[in-house]
Amino acid sequence: MSDNKIYTLNKGINVFIFIFMGMTIISGVQTYRYEDKRSKSVNSKTLPFFNYRNNIVWILLDEYASPASLQSQFNFHTSLVDSLNSKGFFVYNALKSRSDLTIYSINSLFNQDDRGPVSNSMYAADNLYNSSWIKQLKKNGYEFVSLDFFNVGGVPKLSYLRTYPDVYIDQVLCGSVIPVVLDEICEKGLPYDEYNQKAIKKFKVEIHKKRAKPTFIWVHLLIPHNPFYRDAKGKLNKNVINIGKASRQEIVKQYTDYLSYGNTVTLKMLEEIPDWKDKTIIISGDHGARMLLPDNDPRRKETFGAIYYPGMDRKELDTIKYMQQIPFHLH
Repeated sequence: MSDNKIYTLNKGINVFIFIFMGMTIISGVQTYRYEDKRSKSVNSKTLPFFNYRNNIVWILLDEYASPASLQSQFNFHTSLVDSLNSKGFFVYNALKSRSDLTIYSINSLFNQDDRGPVSNSMYAADNLYNSSWIKQLKKNGYEFVSLDFFNVGGVPKLSYLRTYPDVYIDQVLCGSVIPVVLDEICEKGLPYDEYNQKAIKKFKVEIHKKRAKPTFIWVHLLIPHNPFYRDAKGKLNKNVINIGKASRQEIVKQYTDYLSYGNTVTLKMLEEIPDWKDKTIIISGDHGARMLLPDNDPRRKETFGAIYYPGMDRKELDTIKYMQQIPFHLH
């Protein structure tokens, strides 16, 4: 190849790189401006507090579908509905979520029912860290305890799980073979189950601590989210399926078994709460069961929801359509 051709080729490559860098910078600036505007809009909202000082406990069960969806998707009735109804909870049949992805669903919850699309998981993680709801609760005199693999409200993660690229190094490596190799080296055993058991044990400790301030305890369990590590009786599942390869029958069986295990865990956690009937209790999912549904099926965003607080207004609670609206109606 002649020097002239090499020069021309080199010049063309440089121009392409320059244009690509310019487009990347412009896109980054536009994203920053959009997120800054959306963040200011979220933080301008305020929640009604009704002058109450109840302790709040929220147990979130990841990928727990609504009773209506469980019936239509799996022909399954969850006993949790009956148990909570008998205890005086208000249980929703088809509560919706703003998103069928965990980080966006929870981000919307902790940021005043934020409905604006978040640019990526990095921004959503940052919004969770700087939660406007938690800031308002703290101003109102609350202490916040988070048992989560996300940094919610500035509280350190309970465990590190590589679920979303929410830190810079993960974003850089996302899509490469490196995270897969690191997971093989670092994540021995059953990381999701280990996280769940750690959260359950930590919850028992935190719920019995004596505190000077009213407290909001948030616990996020990866149940019945796959992998379906346990059967209905809580025993380790020796044949955990790959939902991308398993039959419908296998998925239904292991999902509903894991969900039933989650019911047992949840009710046990509820009974461990001292004087729970004097507190505000929320038990919910974050989105529906997605594994057998097309992307446009609305049931992907139908999730479980149940609320209890002393003297609760059932008519008011019945007006809630989205899980992310719950904080606006707590008394």
